Formats: sequence, C-alpha cells, structure tokens
Amino acid sequence: MRLRDAVGDTLHADVTIESEGGERVAELRGIVLRALAPAAAIGAPGDEWLLRLAWSQRPLEEASHESRRHWLVFGEEASSAAEVAEALEREGQRVTRASPGSCFELLQAARLRVAQNDSHSWDQLFAALTKSADGAEPLDGIVYFDASADSGEPGDAEEAVARCAGVLGLVQALSSADWREPPRLWLVTRGAQHVTGVDTDADPAAASLWGLARVIAMEHAELRCTRIDVSRGPGKLAESEVRALTDELLASEREEQIALRRATRYVGRLSRAQLPGREGDVVRIGVAGADRAVLAGANGVSLTCQRRAPGAGEVAIDVEASARTPGTSSLRAEAVTICGCVGHVAAVGAGVEHLCVGQRVVAWTEGAAASFVTLTAWRVARCSSTSPAPQLAATLYALLPAWQAVVDEARVRAGDAVAIVGATTPVVEMARSLAQSAGARVLDADADELEVLDVLFVSDGAPP
Repeated sequence: MRLRDAVGDTLHADVTIESEGGERVAELRGIVLRALAPAAAIGAPGDEWLLRLAWSQRPLEEASHESRRHWLVFGEEASSAAEVAEALEREGQRVTRASPGSCFELLQAARLRVAQNDSHSWDQLFAALTKSADGAEPLDGIVYFDASADSGEPGDAEEAVARCAGVLGLVQALSSADWREPPRLWLVTRGAQHVTGVDTDADPAAASLWGLARVIAMEHAELRCTRIDVSRGPGKLAESEVRALTDELLASEREEQIALRRATRYVGRLSRAQLPGREGDVVRIGVAGADRAVLAGANGVSLTCQRRAPGAGEVAIDVEASARTPGTSSLRAEAVTICGCVGHVAAVGAGVEHLCVGQRVVAWTEGAAASFVTLTAWRVARCSSTSPAPQLAATLYALLPAWQAVVDEARVRAGDAVAIVGATTPVVEMARSLAQSAGARVLDADADELEVLDVLFVSDGAPP
C-alpha cells in the first residue's frame, strides 16, 4: 500500500495486490480510508445485527403462455409432479417426465426413469434428450419435486441426506454437460418453510434441500436455482396450488425463494431479526441438566437466565471452568462427559457450614457445563490455589477420586507408609502426590513385595 496523504482521520492510498510469485493480480487506486467513531464501529443495537428470512405476500405478474418451452419434470409417478406436468401440457408446453428408478431407462416417448443419486444416470438422460432435440436446445427448465413431498411426514437426518444426494447428482450432471444455455432449475418442496401462522412445524429434511439450493445458487449461478415451497400435507397438491405452481413456472420471474399457500404467493426477503430478550428478561437454556447463562454485552444488551436457589445442604456455584473426562473430544454438549468444575460460591443453603459466599471451590458434578450450577455441598471443596481456572479444571477428573481415596477414605497422615499400586494413570499419580503432601512415605514397591497392609481399592474408570 502506498500512502498518498493523511488529513485528520482520513487516509488516501493506492493498493497493489500481488501473488506469492510477485505477479500483480489487482490494483486499487485512490482508496479513501476513514476512521470510525467507537460507537459506529460497534454498530447498531443488538437487534439490528441479526437477519432472518421473512415472507411477504406478492402477487405474480400475469404469466406468459405464448412461448412453447421444453420442461423436464422429475418426481414420483401418480404424484403432484404428474399433475403439474399435465397442467403444463394443457398450456401447450412440451414436457418430458422422469421418475426415480435404479438406473436410466427409456420407458416410452417423453417418459424416463433415472437413478437420481447417480450423476452418470443423469448424464444418460441428458444425452438422450439432446439426441432427440434435432439441434435445438434440449431443455428450457427442470422441475425437481422432492421425492417424499407427498408423504406429509417430516424426514429424519438420514432421509435429509438421501434427498440432498438426489439433487446433488442432478447438479453434478448439469454442470458437466455442454449447454449453450443451461436450463433453469426449480426445486419444489412441501413444508420446508414456516411461512404463515397456520403452518405446522417445518420438515427438516425438506428444509435441508433449501440449504443445498442456496449453495447451488451461489456456486452455479448459471442454473438460476429457484426454490418453491408449497403447503405440507399428505396426498397430492390442492388444485389451486397446482394452478399457482404452473403459473409460477410459466412466468419465469427472477424470484428465487417463493412459497405458495393455496392461491396466495409469498416471496422471501431478509429482514431484521429481534433478539429473544433484553436486559432483565429470563431465558432458560438447558445444558446437561443445568441452566446456562447467555450473555451479549455490547450496547447494554444482555440475556440472563433463571438460577435455582440452593436448598438445604446445597451450594450454588458461579462456574469459571468445567472439566471433562478423558476421551470425550466431541464438541457437542450431549457427547461430552463433564466431571467437575472450578468456580466461586454464589449462595449456600441451610445447614452448609464449611463454605461461604465468595470462596473459590472445586466441585464434582456432571451438571457443570453451564455458567452456574447448584449441587449438594458434600461434592464441593474449598480451593486455595490461585492457578488459572482452566488449568485447575484440567486436573479435576484425577484430583477428585484421588482425594476421596487418600484423604477421605484412607485418611493418610504424616508418618504413614502408603503403597499406591496401579498403572501410571493421572488418578494414581495424583494419589501419590496427595499422600506425599500429607507427609506420608509412599512405598515404591510392587504389590507382591508388600507385607500385610490395609488395602483400599480405587478405580479411575479406565479399562484394566
């Protein structure tokens, strides 16, 4: 960057961008850089940071039925796809119908089967259409109906993957084909979007197709990928929606996100999203059985959640860091086994005398993946260490069982001779350190060399 001049908080500069090999790839001249005030840098209040997809009614301009185009309509036989294909034919359009099968198969004129997950099967279909086009463009538009659209039942994660795989096979074939002008791709789903107040919950499997379609629209703009969502429900579409969907196809508007609810047409637009709460509002988020706080401190916006007051014999802790057991590397909260936490006492219940508010403590509990936790007092111990909380939490899974074995159960004292036998695990090493700290003499001997001793068996949960 070459600085031209600087006046106050404004810079004028020229910028040259080069590759690693020194080749100039871009040059920007006369850039003006102006410092922002702190408030402007932060931005608008929190509820203006987030955007959501909102639906607004917008009637369709009159469809043009004059030009005759060639459509490929893909969907199950005797389904809503077949009804739309018939409606297009009644409007004088040329329609080729394709239905899912195990491989490419030419059934009869303008009727085919295709293995939707297999891009090679789609290649064969496009080759057959090109051969029959006699030099004309083989396709103007492809209408792909979600294979399970008429079932009315929401799909699970496995079904979502299968549905997306079908569209992916089609797009791969479309992108590799030699088109003068690629056909426009229309994806038709049922109940993928929550549009009106009377809509039932959206179908996650159908919604996943919308996510894939947004990627297609970005990476393959030439396909002009358009999503149309119609009402969810078992059986075929209502006659009004078949008519509305047919008109939408023939109009060929530039809209890419459309929802049809009976005869009413909605289009998707980004709008400001409201945060779920403001300062003082109560929000409950369950994580591992505990309430978890969610905080956003910019511009005074904060979300808090309800804390359960400790009952008799209980302690409430503000958690600084949580500890997980070894081997749980997943970041998903439900997959991580939490074994304890480090924090400060926020409140004590009746009968708790060994702890007081403000003390730093360690605790053994599976509910500590939270901003605060309430648990029975016997699981909590004072902590005099000033080490960082994450460092302390990392030792908890070994410290707590070792402490229970050496201090609470064996009651090791200064002058005792202690043999701690076992594989070299963090729990065993921690137990030896605790015994030495208590002033005991830790024997360095194998189990078969020891004479009669009191034996306490301790397991760290690791496989033998």
